[in-house]
Amino acid sequence: MAKVSIVIPVYNAAAYIERCINSILGQTFTDFQVVLVNDGSKDNSESIIKELTGQDPRFVLINKENGGVSAARNTGLKHVDAAWVTFLDSDDWLQENYFSGLLSAAGKDPGIDLVVDGYQRVDNAGKVLYTQRFEEEVLAATDFATIFNKHQLQDFGYCWAKLFRKEILQEKVNWFRADISLYEDTLFVFEYLKQATKICFTAQVNYNYLENQQSITTKKRNFDFSYLPFRALTDFTNAHFGTGIEVINKRLAVYMNDALISNYSTKDNREQRLRNLEKFTPGDWQLYKTYFQPFNLFFSLFKRLLVKQQFRFADFLMKNYFKLRS
Repeated sequence: MAKVSIVIPVYNAAAYIERCINSILGQTFTDFQVVLVNDGSKDNSESIIKELTGQDPRFVLINKENGGVSAARNTGLKHVDAAWVTFLDSDDWLQENYFSGLLSAAGKDPGIDLVVDGYQRVDNAGKVLYTQRFEEEVLAATDFATIFNKHQLQDFGYCWAKLFRKEILQEKVNWFRADISLYEDTLFVFEYLKQATKICFTAQVNYNYLENQQSITTKKRNFDFSYLPFRALTDFTNAHFGTGIEVINKRLAVYMNDALISNYSTKDNREQRLRNLEKFTPGDWQLYKTYFQPFNLFFSLFKRLLVKQQFRFADFLMKNYFKLRS
């Protein structure tokens, strides 16, 4: 049995998958299992994977019909056999000490169930755009003040550049929700955190994230695309972390505003847009009123109308705003 398993969802990744796999083959720690899930790719991703991994028994390739990244990750989780699990996106790549660094951090305390590594954002030209490095620290998983206020886990809720115990994943945590395509990994990490004993933040930066301008987060969204993740995250954090963590509330208020804006990015009729606004709870509007900071005078007026439940005036204002911008 390998020491660590890494799950890689793959969809039309022919341009990147070689770099991704080579970064694994170049690891200083070699006792690993790689689960590649080909999520119905229409390019030659599968043939590239087979050519690169050959007969290497550490690599497992699973082919499935396209179902999205969450379903692909869930499929991969069914096939992991190591005590520790991590994730890698097919267009990203690792530094050579990724596995060894994570496992070394996990070994510092037997109570550590989650390791959080740093990462850097890199563009297609190889330029480093941003580096996230944490201060090294081992914390109780219930120390929400430090986890969220100091280390800002709410802003770094991606599933990659982290190490999870398989035992907890298999027995205590809901996996990735396939019905949402935004913040699904944050919800997954938050659910896992509730089952962990201790969390270790490292000072290492061993993960390279490709800044892809065609990613799902840069595309136009309909209302449910943004609202459903907001609803799931808000309900979970309120139930398990409480409503008193300001930095989480500020982040949720931004997500709520994203959903409000997305209400006007499609061709839904006015009555449908108004019905969408009515899906928000009184608690949501209080959150929005308290924590969302408008970035111009227009959005200040929009916010004021919304929190006063003047939905028809707000709708008229926003619809015309988008017309002027188009």
